[in-house]
Amino acid sequence: MIENFVLKSSQVMFSMPGIRHLDYKKILALPDSEFAALYFEFMNEYKEKDGWWGNAGIPSCSECQKNISGPEQLRRYHGRTLHPDCFKEVYSKDKFPSKDPLERRYFDRIANLPSNIKASIDANL
Repeated sequence: MIENFVLKSSQVMFSMPGIRHLDYKKILALPDSEFAALYFEFMNEYKEKDGWWGNAGIPSCSECQKNISGPEQLRRYHGRTLHPDCFKEVYSKDKFPSKDPLERRYFDRIANLPSNIKASIDANL
């Protein structure tokens, strides 16, 4: 599902290896339940590809320093690993928000996700 929401390098002005450029327009068109499922899939990649909550260890929140229990409790913001509430605080205080209105709307939607994305997704099945 993720690959449907990633821009191809030919669609990006400055493409860097290893950096994914999201198609915010497509992502923002998703209904809330599908947006939550997609974001959970993004966060679950850290478990599956990077070994978080496994061989690579349990990540801690870059704001409060407490462990993040799983991908359903993970939020990412400009390279920072955060709990849902810490994400909201960091994002609301960001002094240099993106100039791209689509990217801002994307992060606004992340801020409005329930604390436990997985439970929310399961409840909507």
